[in-house]
Amino acid sequence: MLTEVQYNTYMNDNLEVNPVSWAHHDAEDDSTHYENGILYSVCVKGVFFSEFFSLNTILKNPKFDYKAWAIEILTEKIENHFNEVGDRTDFFTVEELEDKDFSKGSFELMEEERKKYIKKLSSDDIHALTWK
Repeated sequence: MLTEVQYNTYMNDNLEVNPVSWAHHDAEDDSTHYENGILYSVCVKGVFFSEFFSLNTILKNPKFDYKAWAIEILTEKIENHFNEVGDRTDFFTVEELEDKDFSKGSFELMEEERKKYIKKLSSDDIHALTWK
């Protein structure tokens, strides 16, 4: 159970949260563990959850349907990659997501010429995950 979070928030097209650390209480041995890293804001049907989650927690949660992901993350890193390389071969259109199984990876979305593209990235590159 997440008991306390220290984080900095900033807005960049979507809510992105980059915490310094968080405390996790282990009920089995009644201990509290402190971890560093990124917590993620989750949005379902346009509404953000009030709680922040670690990526591990999100990926283990069965109520999220990864085949139905519509991830709305816009980042400077992806935009720069696309502008510099200009190659769309490693991107999927949103329409193609229906046939993909994304449960074993993390992704970022970018928008260019009114179309949305998604590129596989490491979890270190992700700051916020949103679902529709």
